[in-house]
Amino acid sequence: MAREVIQIRDLWFSYDGDPVLREVNLTVKEGEFLALIGPNGGGKTTLLKLMLGLMKPDRGSILVFGKAPQEVAHRIGYVPQSLHLNRGIPVTAFEVVLMGRRVPGRGRHRYERQDQMAARKAMERMGVWALRDKKMSALSGGQHQRLLIARALAAEPEMLFLDEPAANIDAKGQGALYELLKALNARMTILLVSHDLMVVSRHSHAVACVNERLHYHDEAEITEEMMDIFECPVDLIAHGQPHRVLKPHED
Repeated sequence: MAREVIQIRDLWFSYDGDPVLREVNLTVKEGEFLALIGPNGGGKTTLLKLMLGLMKPDRGSILVFGKAPQEVAHRIGYVPQSLHLNRGIPVTAFEVVLMGRRVPGRGRHRYERQDQMAARKAMERMGVWALRDKKMSALSGGQHQRLLIARALAAEPEMLFLDEPAANIDAKGQGALYELLKALNARMTILLVSHDLMVVSRHSHAVACVNERLHYHDEAEITEEMMDIFECPVDLIAHGQPHRVLKPHED
């Protein structure tokens, strides 16, 4: 039986008194591929940051690997929506991936040979080793995103969090990215925030819809309860044909 790697109980969080998350309960098991969906501003990214220990809940509890999130953040690879770099800084792709070897809270980090080997391995896995000497400002959206994932993998994590990883990638690139994530899921637990409902049916094991409250379903499908959050029918494109996943409703 798979162990529970994330346990969230009665979590509440607000910004300046405005509620963002209410009564959130979630259990994630080792090896799971969980898709987090929901409307903009619903709290998906906030929930990821809480699980990383970057923020603290107003009340409730979060355990990751049985401990407080900030104690085990080094065991989680995090891929943000974008990496904000000053374009005037001539940083190379390899240098960015090496940043993934830094351990939070341990001051300045001198990169050793093992750090360089881990960065190279991660870049090779993501198919971007050939870009190692290129400046980040010269890369396409798809190349940039693969490097962010490589940076997370360089830390050799046990779990991977991704926030809209396909946002700046074309359709062909998205398919290749999701296949890579599927392969990575054979070795680690994955939580992915996405507006792309196709990832739910094709790659995830479970889905959670977040809009202040969280609705969890342990299969890769959208339920009526979840779609009440979106308050509209949803069409998906599959093999060139539109497929309605829920019947239409009256305004």
